[in-house]
Amino acid sequence: MYKNLINVTNRVYGQLQDDISKDIYKARVLNSITYDYNYITQIAVDGLDIFKYLREQLKPFIEKKTKLILDGAGYYGRSIKRTLDDIHFECFSDGNPNQDTIMGIPVISRREAVLKYKDALFVITSMVYDKQIKKELEQLGVKYILDFGAYLNKNSTIRDNQYYDIFKFNDDEVIADVGCYDCYTTKQYFKCVTEKYKRIYSFEPEPEQFVKCKKIIEDGQYPNWEIFNYGVCDNNGKLYFSSNSSCSKISQDGDLEVNVIKLDDFFKTHEPPTFIKMDIEGSELVALKGCTEIISKYKPKLAICVYYKPEDIFEIPEFILSLNSDYKMWLRHYTNLVNETVLYCE
Repeated sequence: MYKNLINVTNRVYGQLQDDISKDIYKARVLNSITYDYNYITQIAVDGLDIFKYLREQLKPFIEKKTKLILDGAGYYGRSIKRTLDDIHFECFSDGNPNQDTIMGIPVISRREAVLKYKDALFVITSMVYDKQIKKELEQLGVKYILDFGAYLNKNSTIRDNQYYDIFKFNDDEVIADVGCYDCYTTKQYFKCVTEKYKRIYSFEPEPEQFVKCKKIIEDGQYPNWEIFNYGVCDNNGKLYFSSNSSCSKISQDGDLEVNVIKLDDFFKTHEPPTFIKMDIEGSELVALKGCTEIISKYKPKLAICVYYKPEDIFEIPEFILSLNSDYKMWLRHYTNLVNETVLYCE
C-alpha cells in the first residue's frame, strides 16, 4: 500500500506544471494524511488562520477550566483535535456516532454528551448542519455553545474565476457543467471568459434546482444551453440523493430518488465536450468512471474538485492519468478554508 502511495504521488507531482500547483499538492497530501490544518493555512487565499480565531475563543473557557466537547466527528472536528493538540477535549459528540474512539478520545451521542457534560462548552464543527445542531443543543439545555461552523461559513467565499483561470478557451467550446446547482458557475464563464460558446450541457439531479436552472436559462434566452435532470455516475439508472441546499449529493441515506447517467452514453447522441467541469460533493471519481471513453478518446479540458474526501487528491488525478497519460495538470485553491481546490487537466 505504501509503495503504491509513493508511486501515485510521484507520478502526479511530475505532471504538475508550476510551483503553485506543487505547493498546493504537498499541502493537501499532508493534510489528507494527518488532518493537521496548518498545511491548509499555508494555501489559504488570504492567509487566514482560522485556528488562531478558535484558540482565542476557547481561551476564556480554558482559563475557567470549563470542559470542552467537539460536536461533530467529521473533517473539521478531527482537524481541531489534531491541530490544537495542546488543548484537551473530553470527547467528540455526534448525532449518529459510528466509531467508539477517534484520535484517542471517545465518540458518544450528542444526548449522552449533554447528560455527562452539561456545563461544558460544545464546539460545533459542522458547516452544513450548524444551525440545526445549535438548536438541538439549546433544546437539550446546553449553556455554552461556540458555533465554529458559522464562522467557517462566513469565511467560505469563493473567487469568481474558479474553474476558468488556467485554460485558454475559444468560441467553439462544448461545455459539460456537471453539478449545475444554480447556474452561477456557468454564468461566470460568460463573465470571466467569453459570452461565445458552441454548446453547454448542464446536469442537475435535484428537481427543485433543476426547475430553477431551467427558468434561468429560458429567461436569459441563452442559445444552445440545455439542462438535464440527471446526476452523473458510472452507470445509468436511479440512485438516492440527499438534498441539502448547495451540499446536495448522492447518498444511500438520501431522501430523493434521482435519475443518473454515464457521460459516455449521454455523449453518444450529443456533440462531445471540449471542457468538463465537475463539482458534485464527493462523487467526482464515480462520475469520471462513467466518462472513460470521452477522456481517452477526446482529451477534453477538465476542471475537477478534489477536496471533498481526503483520498480525492490521490485517486482523482491518478485515475485521469490512467486514462490519458498526456494530460498536464495544475491545482488552484480558492478559499481560506479546506474546500474549493480544483484540479485542472489539459
